Amino acid sequence: MSHEKKCTTLLYVFSQTQFTCFDLLHGKTKGFFVTRQGFLILSLFSGIGLLDRAFREAGFVVVSAGDLVTGQDIRDFRGIAGRFDGIIGGSPCQAFSDANRDRPADDNHYGYQMIEEYKRVVFECDPTWYLFENVRNAPNVIIDGYDHQRIDINQGWFDDVYRLRHIQFGHKQGKKIFWPRGVTRPGLKSAALASDDRSFRELCRLQGLEDDFDLPDFTVRGKKKVVGNGVPIVMGRVIANAVRDVAGLEICDSSIANNCDFPGRTYCDSTSFDNGDLAADKKCDNELRFFSGTSRQKCDSPAIQNYCACGCGRSVTGRRKTYDSACRKRLSRKKAQYEK
Repeated sequence: MSHEKKCTTLLYVFSQTQFTCFDLLHGKTKGFFVTRQGFLILSLFSGIGLLDRAFREAGFVVVSAGDLVTGQDIRDFRGIAGRFDGIIGGSPCQAFSDANRDRPADDNHYGYQMIEEYKRVVFECDPTWYLFENVRNAPNVIIDGYDHQRIDINQGWFDDVYRLRHIQFGHKQGKKIFWPRGVTRPGLKSAALASDDRSFRELCRLQGLEDDFDLPDFTVRGKKKVVGNGVPIVMGRVIANAVRDVAGLEICDSSIANNCDFPGRTYCDSTSFDNGDLAADKKCDNELRFFSGTSRQKCDSPAIQNYCACGCGRSVTGRRKTYDSACRKRLSRKKAQYEK
């Protein structure tokens, strides 16, 4: 498609009858046809499509149910069963954010209502998997028929910005996603926020957007809000690649040398996922299941992944049985109930 270089500002919206492309950069709307070249996924609460962009880079075909920023309300959307392989998105997080000192205690608040809308669309569309992104205080998004996993991710593991988010993943066949758990270093920059005093250009840099990225039809305040609400590009790429591994999506790009030689990862795009950022050069990282250096050698042994004994679905490494202290307490309570 001719708009590939401007994909950061294109929002592909799906309805029961057609696909529509909203060009946020130029204020245009157009219809288009989608050729099924990869797994088709539906994006909810898309914002300006930063998470969508990461999944497109990973080889998925992504369309959106829309967002309030482009005039679509999820409460007006009705899903179609059997159309989508997966669903991604994150509902508004203000009700659960640590920055909100007046977090609502009841489950009738707008934030809770939007989570229920997300669950409704998943139920109606009946995809193979769903992925929900939000802050750590967001409640569990558990849907009948899907195994549930909750795993955290910090932008600081892959970048110089501290931004902690929680990912919830459900799969009909019980498959799990994982990524390497890094270490946050001192001196990380604070994350971009929807209400932020820093300049729009600085927020774009924190989110991993291009230097010339702009949304000319938005006010300065509006631009900062939608960019700050988005999923950072580097974080989105890590998430999308992890989902691609369990989804079984196979894409080979002949322009990338030996990109199909990596077990567990049939598409290795150095332009969208910097292999050298996650481990030392010239090291075969079996946890990542692909060679993380520059000489592109093969990893011969498969990755073995263990999960927290409390049942939260998060991955653990080494001899650890639980993910953190909260998981240990949860496991102790379960054992105590069993022994009664």
